[in-house]
Amino acid sequence: MHTLPECLLVKADGSVTLKQLANEGGSYEMTMSLNDCQVEGSPIKVNVCPLDEDQKEILTVFGQGVSSALCGKTQEFFITLPFSCSPDQLNINMDGPSAVDIRARALETQDRVLRVEYVAFCPGEYSLCVTYKKEHVLGSPFTVKVAGEGRKKSYLTIHASSEYDLNVEAKDLKDISAVLTSPDNSNEQCQLTILENGNLALATFQPKAIGTYQVHVQQNSAPHPSSPISIKISEVGHANKVKVQGRLRQGQAGVWNDIKIDCSNAGYGELYLSIEGSHCTEFRSKSDSPKNHLIEYKPHEPGAYQMYILFNDEPVPGTPFLLEIGGQSSGKLRTVIQKHVSMSDVVQTGHDASLMLALPGLNSLEMEANIQSPGGLNELCEIRDHPNSMHEIKFKCLEVGLNVINIKKHGIHVPGSPVQYTVGKLPTLGLHKVHCSGLTLQRGVTQKRNYFNIYVHEAGPGLLSVAMDGPSKPELNLTNTGSGFVIGWYSVSKPGEYGLGIKFDNFHVCSSPMKIVVDDECKEAKLVTVHAMRDRGVEVERAATFEVHTNGAPGSLIIKTLSPSGIRGDVLMQSAEKDIYSCSFVPKENGVYYVEITLNGTHVTGSPFAVLVGKLGAEPSLVTTRGKGLEKGEVGKQCNFDVVTVNCGSGKLLVSIEGPAKVPINCTEIEDGYEYSYTPRYQGNYVISIKFCHVSIPGSPFLVNVTGHARSKKPDTVEISNIVIDTVEKKPGSKSRAFQGDASKVIAEGVGLKKGFVGRTANFKLDVKEAGQGLLGVSIMSSSGKPVRELNVKKQKPGLFQGTFVADEKGDHVMNVRWGKEDIPGSPFYIIVA
Repeated sequence: MHTLPECLLVKADGSVTLKQLANEGGSYEMTMSLNDCQVEGSPIKVNVCPLDEDQKEILTVFGQGVSSALCGKTQEFFITLPFSCSPDQLNINMDGPSAVDIRARALETQDRVLRVEYVAFCPGEYSLCVTYKKEHVLGSPFTVKVAGEGRKKSYLTIHASSEYDLNVEAKDLKDISAVLTSPDNSNEQCQLTILENGNLALATFQPKAIGTYQVHVQQNSAPHPSSPISIKISEVGHANKVKVQGRLRQGQAGVWNDIKIDCSNAGYGELYLSIEGSHCTEFRSKSDSPKNHLIEYKPHEPGAYQMYILFNDEPVPGTPFLLEIGGQSSGKLRTVIQKHVSMSDVVQTGHDASLMLALPGLNSLEMEANIQSPGGLNELCEIRDHPNSMHEIKFKCLEVGLNVINIKKHGIHVPGSPVQYTVGKLPTLGLHKVHCSGLTLQRGVTQKRNYFNIYVHEAGPGLLSVAMDGPSKPELNLTNTGSGFVIGWYSVSKPGEYGLGIKFDNFHVCSSPMKIVVDDECKEAKLVTVHAMRDRGVEVERAATFEVHTNGAPGSLIIKTLSPSGIRGDVLMQSAEKDIYSCSFVPKENGVYYVEITLNGTHVTGSPFAVLVGKLGAEPSLVTTRGKGLEKGEVGKQCNFDVVTVNCGSGKLLVSIEGPAKVPINCTEIEDGYEYSYTPRYQGNYVISIKFCHVSIPGSPFLVNVTGHARSKKPDTVEISNIVIDTVEKKPGSKSRAFQGDASKVIAEGVGLKKGFVGRTANFKLDVKEAGQGLLGVSIMSSSGKPVRELNVKKQKPGLFQGTFVADEKGDHVMNVRWGKEDIPGSPFYIIVA
């Protein structure tokens, strides 16, 4: 460290210029004070860098930005150039935990000073390199420490640009799988989806090479009649052909900012957009077509943000974009509370145990609970009421392993049920085992405590934190009951929309963060009563009716339904007489519907009301799983697991896989349930969630560690793949229905099997009287790989089918006819269309 004499020049505009002559190059530290008080930014680090051996040409680097910065904030430093130095020969770059946007401009002075500004979006240690004529100046690279809370990343993935319609009708994805063969003859499992028109489609088609791709579709373990389907690609997806316009440089906080993205000339590919900054950003998208997208983003707060746009895993021109977000601060007030959670005690077989949780609005007289062991033992639990809506569930531990505790009201699971409770040593620990539940995580009331539950018994030790922000300062509280549940509550003074985040060891738990609508408490809502509402015995497509009496309570009465699949619906309300409304709704699916009745935004007593549609035959707690695919996997290799539904009834079975990228999921029916397979393309942790009748099954979610190396690097995203099927009731010893037919005994005849004419109907007949039972499949493809305009096969009488088709193209056509899994005699038929 060197010391120099000070030489200050005070200018007329009030600025101060310091000129000094350095005898040698090196690092200097300058302290500045005014009236014996150190000025902001002092001390200043000055690096004097000789550019020649005689030290006559001096380049100076100084400013606070050379050593420190704040995350998401613009920081600056200065470079003073000698007159012989050309700015074009100066190069500045910065490497570290995140990309850095750097801008340099010359100040309007005679001292040849460059102002360099940059924004770092992630805290950590960065390397700042300043080179002249490709050589580092003295002191370069400089170490810059960036402090702050770190970036918040919001992202949006649009798959419409990568969907390819296979022109094959499908009701659901059960027993359907597909393999994509590339031009280099490599095979890859496909992810399938069903479009709005009911056709089967490739969910993510991103060709990397020019040529012909073939999609081999299998249904019921046999080739589909239309398989293989050829796709000719003359040009691969190009990110540099994507056109982007709109608010790419400047935007406003708290309002929607538009971006238009045109992928019409870019080919097939997945569109990915992310924004990083000091606060979160909301997205919504509107697509005029699969190739044109209007994307809107709304940053929560003003500041500096970075936007990344990728197509087919490649950056579009201009990426990353530096966004300067202006506008007023939202003024949201924030509260954060933390609680250390210790490891749960190991519970032994035969010991008494209990759970303490908050269930507002319920009492022990209308609830029942039971514990179910891995071996099928079942015992009732004791339920005790405690003050402040607390309930204690007392039970005896039956067997070592995963026991399930069902808590129900009138036969319907309450929020948070069934509860997974491991007796003995916990097999797996972690974030995915933290569950939060409670109606107050959706709606709340001002000036009162809104209780919710966080279940941590299976998660192991860690730091539990809850943060909430909104129009007023929230009051938060967490109480560890020691039974596996942490009881939380919040209280706010103003109505509005609040955000609630729940983290375990600094990572968001499932469904976090969440939005909560808080309304003022309406005392008149307690006057409203509900009559003649049936909580069971309601059938699909038949109206469920009830009455609501307001009893003189003034205000806005709103009634909505929430279906088992999460869809909100309206309720038909008719005024029968004064203060009495006759209400009805028509359920569209089996399961538990919730009827929400509010007056001036406040739920009436008992709301939301649970209504069971269909039979009370499905029981999610009886569903079991098996297979290594729920534990580990390898990139590019198929992973398998089974879901066993014997004695569980029938209903919708949902399997979702959350991980670094979407995965193709296939489902095949087996004797005791359903077999699932998926093929991960990227390494990392995947979380598999399984729900039966929209309730999590025992053990769900499952954490799967996928190892190996991917062919390319995936952006830092989390994507979800899912498949939903309608199950059939399985009984012990039951077998899947199998058709035993003989394709060799099918007789095909007719002129339409040999020739046809464009635009005219061609006919053929199929006689299956002697062929036994089987599934008939007919498909016709033109020489260009497209299906014909019309194809109909109708049953004329038992064992005899009449077929017709209309072709749009001239040339050779191929007709495949299969009975079950085998081609009939003569298939495929080659038809000449003139």
